[in-house]
Amino acid sequence: MRTTTTCVAVLAAMLAAGCEEDKKTAEGPGTPGASASAAALTPNAAATTAGAKASADAATTFAKRLGEAFAAHDAAKAAALFSADAVTQLMGDADVGHDRAAVQKDFAETFERYKDASIHVGRIWTSKTASVVEFEFAGTRSAGEMFGTKVSEKPVGLVGAMVLTFDDAGLAKTEHEYIDIATNVGQVEPKLLPEGVKVRPSTQALPAGSDVIESKGTPDEAKNVDVANKLFAALDTHKAEDVVGPMTDDYVYEDFTRAGPLKKAETQQTATAFFAALPDLKVTSKPVQFGAGSYVVTEAVLDGTFKGAMSPFKPTNKPVTLHVLDVVELKDGKVTKEWSYANNAEFFAQIGVMKLHAPTTAGAGPSGATGATH
Repeated sequence: MRTTTTCVAVLAAMLAAGCEEDKKTAEGPGTPGASASAAALTPNAAATTAGAKASADAATTFAKRLGEAFAAHDAAKAAALFSADAVTQLMGDADVGHDRAAVQKDFAETFERYKDASIHVGRIWTSKTASVVEFEFAGTRSAGEMFGTKVSEKPVGLVGAMVLTFDDAGLAKTEHEYIDIATNVGQVEPKLLPEGVKVRPSTQALPAGSDVIESKGTPDEAKNVDVANKLFAALDTHKAEDVVGPMTDDYVYEDFTRAGPLKKAETQQTATAFFAALPDLKVTSKPVQFGAGSYVVTEAVLDGTFKGAMSPFKPTNKPVTLHVLDVVELKDGKVTKEWSYANNAEFFAQIGVMKLHAPTTAGAGPSGATGATH
């Protein structure tokens, strides 16, 4: 899921947040179950099966009806947007949801935990093989227990995105949800995060409006994808200067696992630190990638070994797998803005900073199955 962002977003995730364990489900506005492996759920593969589609109509209808279900706090209505055998995954968590019943249970848990839970849909990017729906989840987390710690009632608000494929009936067949559980936890009780880790304050604002951008398969879109893939190549060669090479001077990088945005120079510094921490980092797959207008959307899987120090964490020499969703906007062949969506809990669990219990049925937020949240 990234280009230059892939690198930066994942690094930011490592540097900026932490997560804790829950007895039942992952925190956040989530989907049913999450698995650490993208192999369990690959939108591209699903989209090649008979009847799969991800049209603008399917994605916008899904998003509209999901918002209505949230407004009514109707778990059954939300679950009805998914096929009976839907496969849903909160990226970075350990379970995969396999049916509509699991989706409904997750939504019900979210509505119980967040009495005023709401979801606002941001931008929607669509292609013939997959669609991405950006969202903002907000609500008041009820007082009670979080990862074994008593917490008071707190407002939360965070941005995420879901990667979706649809069947012939327009129902969600597969869903990958990207939302930072660490941010969710940190907004409720910062003491649950590793020392020195800071997260983004609660927000109820969408990142950049609510446009629907459809892939047309134009030559310009293909050129934009080529630029994005040059950034991915820079991740494999570990050249931080190449990571920022295609960026404009006023480039801004918005990683929703971080406390705030990065500028071009800061992005290069982050990339340099990232390559030092994971000297064997490689982009191993891109389950979804397409150009849509001036944007390129990329879902990616990265593998590496945590061999170098990355404050505040010491190297473990353990292998890590990271999942990221990256969106870049280009103008005249240059990247002007970038938005990254990931789940820091994935990295922290793999390096032993926290324990993450596999959700029994749901993931974390208003993604395809805005199911259980912490």
